[in-house]
Amino acid sequence: LTYIEELERQFYTEFDFRREAADLAEISQNFAEGSGNPYAGRVRVPKPELELSSENVVVMEYLPGETLLSYGLRMRDELERSSMLWRWWRGFWLLRELRSHLSLLLEVQ
Repeated sequence: LTYIEELERQFYTEFDFRREAADLAEISQNFAEGSGNPYAGRVRVPKPELELSSENVVVMEYLPGETLLSYGLRMRDELERSSMLWRWWRGFWLLRELRSHLSLLLEVQ
């Protein structure tokens, strides 16, 4: 196979959403209550609707509630508002980044 043909073959196997749906079903099962997973009940992974999924699309059940991203952002905001240590840490990293950018600028000149 030529490089382009191999790339095309890999592309089509990587984007076969039936395979993605099967993987999602397994992951969802791994997080189901009674699975023995320590995060079961705390983290939910949507189950795919296999009969509605195809090689072009994955259909999943709707899970109402807070997303992992919004939870993380909310926790970060709560830490920022309540923690002096967090403010110090953020300031420390900001100062470190500024110093590294300034040193790069000085090296360029």
